[in-house]
Amino acid sequence: MKIAFIYPVYESLGIEYLSAYLKSQGHDTCLFIDPLLFRSYILDNKSLDRVINFKEILIDEVVKSNPDVICFSVVSDYYQWACSTAQRLKKKTKAKIILGGPHPTSVPEKVILNDFVDFVIVGEGEEALLELITNLENNKDCTRIRNVYTRYKGSIITNEIRPLISSLDTLPFPDKDLYFNYYRGFINEIYVIIGTRGCPNSCSYCYNNYLRKLYNGKNYLRWRSVNNVINELVTTKRKYSYKRIQFFDDLFTFDKEWLRDFCARYKKEVAMPFFCNVHPDTIDQETVILLEDAGCRTVDLGVQTISEELRRDVLGRVGSNKSIVNAINSISKSRIFLYVNLILGLPNQDNEELLNIARFFNKHKVDSISLFWLRHFPRTDIVKYLDKETIERIEDGYVSSPYSSRGTSFSIGMSKIGNLILLSQILPKKVLEFVIKKKLYRYLPSVNFHFINLFLTGLFKRTVSYKKYNYPHFSLINYLQYYYYFIIKWFKSIGFN
Repeated sequence: MKIAFIYPVYESLGIEYLSAYLKSQGHDTCLFIDPLLFRSYILDNKSLDRVINFKEILIDEVVKSNPDVICFSVVSDYYQWACSTAQRLKKKTKAKIILGGPHPTSVPEKVILNDFVDFVIVGEGEEALLELITNLENNKDCTRIRNVYTRYKGSIITNEIRPLISSLDTLPFPDKDLYFNYYRGFINEIYVIIGTRGCPNSCSYCYNNYLRKLYNGKNYLRWRSVNNVINELVTTKRKYSYKRIQFFDDLFTFDKEWLRDFCARYKKEVAMPFFCNVHPDTIDQETVILLEDAGCRTVDLGVQTISEELRRDVLGRVGSNKSIVNAINSISKSRIFLYVNLILGLPNQDNEELLNIARFFNKHKVDSISLFWLRHFPRTDIVKYLDKETIERIEDGYVSSPYSSRGTSFSIGMSKIGNLILLSQILPKKVLEFVIKKKLYRYLPSVNFHFINLFLTGLFKRTVSYKKYNYPHFSLINYLQYYYYFIIKWFKSIGFN
């Protein structure tokens, strides 16, 4: 069968794995992208989106390809986009429409109520999607497939969850050609890879929080073998000629034994700059040495807040401020560019706590701070702080805003202090305290300096220090190339050649 995958904005490892799995069983797959140039976390401008959008281009491309099945992998930010696109396609094709991914997994009983959705896949999708496609192809019963929700004779049919795939090494490598053939810029600069599935933590605001409950924590965190990961990188390095690697794992440094083996092999066989996510409790001098020696040039250190009470009681995160300071000190002595990410708009978070964050990072300098606004995702523990009506709107995908600009908990006052936090890296201590004492931060703009800060700190480090690989994903040039490619495509679609 011919299966069309549809996705907004950037690369999806989930789709690449699904495509590879289906292709390994003889099916044909293709990809269609809506770049959402002006409704993404980079730029969010409704006026520009009304002028330059790809909805009609996308619909025409999919219809012309004549797929048997259309699959959407859906996060909450783009659930309403997926619904409107699927509804249009249902009217123009005979293809079966399947929704999967984080949002449908969280609220499948709501998603399947849409008459333009034929099936919802819950949880890990490879085995369920293959069985569903096989049954459709052979005109077999599709109502008893584990992980699948559907409708039959006016009733909603639900099925139990199958166990998670225990050995990730049995999966084919992700189908990178799917994206590379659509737009080469997805792969020729950065190669995105993941060595694990799941996370050892269960932070209250993260999708892992719900997924861990869905699977009762059984076999939730799984590793690919070092050999399997290295083989993928060695194979693809020859093919795509990318320049750096992004490990997309939620927590890359959790298993030190795995890390030791990986770093030794990576240095000898791959030897390219890479980025990864780390947690303060997993950072010590040995870990930093291993990462730096292997070629790690950028880490994202999850801190979220310096209030230990908020981290523990609201976010469900382990660790102390002492471990954060130790991690900052250890990484700062290396050639690794250190990002720290923080979340604004947390329940019970007040201005004083944000001012304390500014003081903390004024004392403990890092290379760059990333500020994000809290995003509420369906059925994660943190939604308990919301009223019932708001929870319903989140589950229906109506409460959505890019987390880097406004999230779902934006406050003008807090945003101004957020910009003070960013400035805390360059302000002398006495100046910062004077600004706080006189409340001069009230005169800062409320527009998040997040991306400006990333660009300026990155440019500074690249210019005056040895930390030259500070971009975790796309660089400014990569983003400009991305926008140029799709804007030219849009102009061609309306007759300008």
